[in-house]
Amino acid sequence: KGWDENIARFLAQTYEAMGSNEEARAVYGEIMSKCQGCGKRSDPYIMQRYAETSFAAGDYSTGILEIYLNLAKTDPGNQKHYFNKISMIYSHQGNQKESKRFLEFAGS
Repeated sequence: KGWDENIARFLAQTYEAMGSNEEARAVYGEIMSKCQGCGKRSDPYIMQRYAETSFAAGDYSTGILEIYLNLAKTDPGNQKHYFNKISMIYSHQGNQKESKRFLEFAGS
């Protein structure tokens, strides 16, 4: 049948609760791609969950870094958390200067 974003959200959350980050990430990624396909902006919650499950699965790519940077702008209430993740990603990428800079932004 058709696509139902609410069912997909519940499925992704269920995968997360089970500790299946790869599966959750795949579903969140599919939700994001459907949103981009229709031209509307991705839901910040979905972006955040995609970034979190990607990070937990060991994805420290520039794409995940960019999602966290975007979230730091659009969700200022959680900036400290996002800046810490950005710092860790830069550290994994070997960029200690940027890692330290974002750690300072986070106040850590």
